[in-house]
Amino acid sequence: MQPVVAGDHNIDEDDGTEQKIALSKIIRHEDYGIYEMSNDISLLQFSKPLIFNEYVTPISLQSIKGYLGDCVVSGWGTAEGGQISSKLRYVEIPTMTDTQCGVSYGQDNVEESDICAGFPEGGKGACLDDAGGPLVCGGLLTGIMSFSWGCGLPDAPAVFTEVAYYKEWVEAHAQ
Repeated sequence: MQPVVAGDHNIDEDDGTEQKIALSKIIRHEDYGIYEMSNDISLLQFSKPLIFNEYVTPISLQSIKGYLGDCVVSGWGTAEGGQISSKLRYVEIPTMTDTQCGVSYGQDNVEESDICAGFPEGGKGACLDDAGGPLVCGGLLTGIMSFSWGCGLPDAPAVFTEVAYYKEWVEAHAQ
């Protein structure tokens, strides 16, 4: 299995802050649907614990379902010009209701277990290559990037797996 790297900011340089850890197990949701992108959540079990410091910190899970407010999404997704960014990037974007999100993707394609974020007018947002990355709201892990149409396009918010919806599943399988 591919190792996980925590504490990295620039994937093209070794800053000395990185922790490379082998995975011992991937726990995929038992009802994951690859075509529907339903139950799009997995847990990664490391072969040894991370060492928490100023570059690697734990995060608590969001408990509020349907959180509305400004959040931060981060990742190394596609930058201007279609290139993958070598530096970790982030942007603050607002979440929206499932009904608002359904206007873009169709009401039947936005599940209760999804949370969407982005500006209706576009301009900033998560990119497809940010999939698996965090949506952090009020210092809590609120979403895990699932999919989007492009990067910050008008009327095309990013769709995240809503962590609060899966909190009991995470806690049950994180032992």
